Amino acid sequence: MGQSRGMNPLYVEKKNVLVHLQLSNGAEVKGFVHLAHRIRLTDTLNLQASDKPFLPLTDAQLITPDGEQKAVAFIVINRQNIITCISQQGFSE
Repeated sequence: MGQSRGMNPLYVEKKNVLVHLQLSNGAEVKGFVHLAHRIRLTDTLNLQASDKPFLPLTDAQLITPDGEQKAVAFIVINRQNIITCISQQGFSE
């Protein structure tokens, strides 16, 4: 427990990418996807559903089809339900 991340052999350095997902049910999710070093967002999204069917996001905002908004610390999205993914990396809102 007292190990720093640099000394923990299981720790993987990741970068946070802010994304905006549109889902097949009309809902939207904005949150952070965490990508391992040298892994592109497209590679993460294109993983076979049988290998990793869910995409985890943190610090997310869920917007329901009727416009209700809810902030959530963690959410997982079934990859098969993602219609559009917009990377907010390098953009300002």
